[in-house]
Amino acid sequence: VVGNYDKDKKQWDAVTPEQIESVAQAIVVIADQYGVKKEDVLPHEEVSAKTAGEGGTVLKAIRKRLEELWKEREK
Repeated sequence: VVGNYDKDKKQWDAVTPEQIESVAQAIVVIADQYGVKKEDVLPHEEVSAKTAGEGGTVLKAIRKRLEELWKEREK
């Protein structure tokens, strides 16, 4: 997901519905393939030097859809 940081507003661009769906779907597919647990899905600034909030903004935006997909997967 590519977004811009507005230094004046001190926030990242909003994540689009299309980005939410595609990233959530990709995470579930990759998690299934590699046996990744949902609690092991982290925003990249928690595991690598990045701008604060960069990955967290995306994870926060996709969390609801990601939870729905995890539940479907567990059926």
